Amino acid sequence: SLALLFSSSVLLNNVKVLNDQFFGFFSEQQQIARMLKRGLIDAGLPEEQMLSRNLQITWVVQQPVHYGAQGGSASKRSREQLDEFLTVKGDEARSRVRSDYRHDIFEVPVAIMDERLFRQLDKMPDDRLNPDYVDSAKRLREAILSHLKTARPLQSAGLGEQLRMYVQVVRTEQFSGALAREAFEATELGALCGNYSKAMAELAG
Repeated sequence: SLALLFSSSVLLNNVKVLNDQFFGFFSEQQQIARMLKRGLIDAGLPEEQMLSRNLQITWVVQQPVHYGAQGGSASKRSREQLDEFLTVKGDEARSRVRSDYRHDIFEVPVAIMDERLFRQLDKMPDDRLNPDYVDSAKRLREAILSHLKTARPLQSAGLGEQLRMYVQVVRTEQFSGALAREAFEATELGALCGNYSKAMAELAG
């Protein structure tokens, strides 16, 4: 839950088929996020600056049953399956996950045909791996970096205070306006210092 509160992009690793075990995890995170949002609004603080918005979820399917991607993205069939997977009548958890996050699906074919070599994959050069696997891994990295271009910027000066605020909510399910204000002020101060340093560097040439 803490990692998701700081995250702008999440990869969910699935083998062969989409796995529904993630919905319970996201339901817990959404409950915490709603509590934080309500607390920040009540405290008069800008929740859009302190909480991630439009979290990008990439459902990565390794060794899909029917690999049909072109260039390492996902086949039309997989995209239709993801849409059906996220839309189950009467399942409120799936409905909230579908509406609260942005979703994409990415297929990654088997890396090597010889299963005896699976334990050595991290040491193998790319030229010994399935070319489709190498290409899809490259495109997945590019897709993630593209998503992060629109991510909420974080100020390192305020991360410690934000973490304390998040930890308290996760552990006690209670929101502290005092901790939230400390986190906001530290973040604002960090942004001002960063802007000042950048301006001075530009003046110095």
